[in-house]
Amino acid sequence: MTNAFEALGATASRHAKSRIERATRVKQPMKLSPLEQKQHDQALQLKRYREWKREIRAGLITGEYAPEIIMLLRFLRKLPDPDAIVRFVQNAQWLLHGHKRMRYACFEYIDHVMMRWRVRHGMAPFDDGLPGERSHFVTVRLLLAQEGV
Repeated sequence: MTNAFEALGATASRHAKSRIERATRVKQPMKLSPLEQKQHDQALQLKRYREWKREIRAGLITGEYAPEIIMLLRFLRKLPDPDAIVRFVQNAQWLLHGHKRMRYACFEYIDHVMMRWRVRHGMAPFDDGLPGERSHFVTVRLLLAQEGV
């Protein structure tokens, strides 16, 4: 006696057989064009960068100065003016005396907020200033770059 499925397969139409054949064939992945490959690589790189930044933030808010850093991030969320940020940094002894990598990570957040504030108020994102002038960005950078203030 033959298998019932084989008997049914023998009576199947040519169209049904070709559909079954196509369904069982292994599909090859589509090859991306150079432009699509470049976009894919850039999207992957951005995804990895964002994951890395999330890891840094998680480390900051669970580290030694977690309550102070959370307070700083809440303060920065309100987009304070650069003068208020400079005063905050000058008064934050934990920030001035903290670990170098922690100060750098906090400086990135502060810098980003200063740029957003400037754009929101119709100015260019960066203010290099004239020689001899100290912008808010430079003031904060100098404060956080000092060792053991």
